[in-house]
Amino acid sequence: MARDRETFFATMGELGMCDAHIRALLRWSATHNRLQVEECNRELTAKEQRKEKRAEEVIATICRNYQIRPVFGGDPRGHTVKLLLPNGKYNTWGGAECGWGVPTS
Repeated sequence: MARDRETFFATMGELGMCDAHIRALLRWSATHNRLQVEECNRELTAKEQRKEKRAEEVIATICRNYQIRPVFGGDPRGHTVKLLLPNGKYNTWGGAECGWGVPTS
């Protein structure tokens, strides 16, 4: 997983993203993933739903600065946050249409 994070840092850095924003994406994506795991096992509480919404808002705000479009999914077996990059790079089975999966571990 350390390699996934290093690759993510390098890829986002190529787009001009600062380290603080990269770390924030990793952090909020991990939160989003954790909440999706919980949602598979039970209904989220109102507080958890607010946190999920907040995670998506923060991720979207950061991405907007770099012409990146986030895609949020609910299946925690894969990446729950994927980024459609302006340079078309991808690391998912779906190709450029599915984007770059944000590592969460």
